[in-house]
Amino acid sequence: QRSMAQPTLPSQYRRRASRAALRGCCQLGVPAQRVCGHIRRDQRDSEGAGLHISCRRDAAAGQRLRLPHHRTRGVAAHHHRHHSQSRELPFAIQIDTGMNRLGITSNDWVKELATGADFIMSHLACADEPSNLENKKQLNKFLQMTSELNIPRSLSATAGILLGNDYHFDLTRPGIGLYGGFPFSDSEHVVSLDIPVIQTKVINKGESIGYGASFIAQKKMTIATISAGYADGIIRSLSKKAIFYHEGIPCRVVGRISMDLITVDISKLENEPNYLNFIGPSQSIDQVAKISNTIGHEILTSLGNRYSRIYK
Repeated sequence: QRSMAQPTLPSQYRRRASRAALRGCCQLGVPAQRVCGHIRRDQRDSEGAGLHISCRRDAAAGQRLRLPHHRTRGVAAHHHRHHSQSRELPFAIQIDTGMNRLGITSNDWVKELATGADFIMSHLACADEPSNLENKKQLNKFLQMTSELNIPRSLSATAGILLGNDYHFDLTRPGIGLYGGFPFSDSEHVVSLDIPVIQTKVINKGESIGYGASFIAQKKMTIATISAGYADGIIRSLSKKAIFYHEGIPCRVVGRISMDLITVDISKLENEPNYLNFIGPSQSIDQVAKISNTIGHEILTSLGNRYSRIYK
């Protein structure tokens, strides 16, 4: 069985994708065509990994990409193009087993469509709810539509992997799990987000902080202003709720989160820190997501391109 790594944002994760390719990851799923050029350049003379992406057919041919088709006319157009060229164009097929988002439906599906495909895939709608009966229904439909096909099959992303071997088939697609996100609740800490402190000041009781003077100090406080904001994916709705950490000590946001700046109460700290941590050992991706009333996927994919990224 193989796994397909799925980097989330091309501009931010292309170096991680390139390293995965160079270190022998057999397949990479990428969300946009422009990241492929970066990966190919980093691979240099290495064959590296197969790349799976949604883009134009001519672009796929030029960069040796596997284009996933989710409509019958897309498969037909692929075969027509292949017959008119001297070299084979790799492709994959996505079928719809009940999510009703992307994929060829069972009404349109005939197994001859899979002729020449590198693999066939579908996607689970409720994999993060192990007891949901939709999982078994989709598994049975996937088996029904792909039985007797002698090509690799793929059904599960991160949550589906945890449903057990019946859902693994030949290729799995871990995404959020690579970053230690739910439902890999026992995974090791992977992602850290540290924000630099650019100013500290002491404010007195009765003074206000930030836009709208929405926070009024009830006592003397030490405030750190840090260099990030909602333009960097720390969403405005976290105002007065978000918590940053320094050496395990929680420091609460005070006032409104603005575009580029956040004010944090560091009165508990003995020394002025150079950075405050938002995601890390003291606070996971999913803990931030819970405070934000969203999911870890949205937290990670919202992080902007203004961060300096260090890969280890």
